[in-house]
Amino acid sequence: MSLKELIEELEKLPKDETIQVSYYIIDYCIKKKYSITNLKLNKLLYFSNIEYMLNNNGEPLFKEEFEAWRHGPVLKSVYETFCMGIGKATEEKLNLIIDNLKDNKINSINKVLDEKAGLDAFKLVELTHIKNGPWEVIYNTNKDKNGICTANIPNKKIYDFYKENRNAI
Repeated sequence: MSLKELIEELEKLPKDETIQVSYYIIDYCIKKKYSITNLKLNKLLYFSNIEYMLNNNGEPLFKEEFEAWRHGPVLKSVYETFCMGIGKATEEKLNLIIDNLKDNKINSINKVLDEKAGLDAFKLVELTHIKNGPWEVIYNTNKDKNGICTANIPNKKIYDFYKENRNAI
């Protein structure tokens, strides 16, 4: 690949790190022959963020905060990007994305994927709905009469809870 072609490919990469990490997770699941849906992807991102924060003194994996939706934590940008279906990134694109991600981020993501990617999406939903956990507290105090909630779950709230309840992840 020429330098010009490489630059063109880099310009096509998703700029949002949440989307880069999403493609990484999608590729992992496809390679392992695990099902992957938007719902499951968001839960794997949530647990990856927790793992990363626990290993980095509360620093989040990415800037965007999760919202407390009915079926658990959701990154709105990820939901909107993949709401029409999960697409497979090309091998070349994935290599560029992986090169962009730092090793400590990949290590945290891989730990979560090795433990949780084989689980059913609704099992992951159940794990995010832990009693008195960040999702439950934010969702139950902000949902409307129809059960709709889009309130942010502050990363600090997530970090503080799971720092005290490491066995909950």
